[in-house]
Amino acid sequence: MFRQACSSDATLWTSSPVTFATHPHFVYTPYGEAQALHNAGILAWGSGPRGEAPDYTGLDVIIVRDGRIAALYVFLNPKLS
Repeated sequence: MFRQACSSDATLWTSSPVTFATHPHFVYTPYGEAQALHNAGILAWGSGPRGEAPDYTGLDVIIVRDGRIAALYVFLNPKLS
């Protein structure tokens, strides 16, 4: 499953966990370093309660045009049982 969003607003990837209002007890934590090649970048991440294993994981892919994020693709990994 993936969601596509296009935006002219750039959101910076950080190396620190990030909390969002929709899940205030969850944090989004990057896995490894963001990688870039030409006009694209990827970042693997997980989300779940702080200090616990993530409830879900995914991969963000960005396309950059004229120094701004032109497209953002969010891939959610299937939950394995």
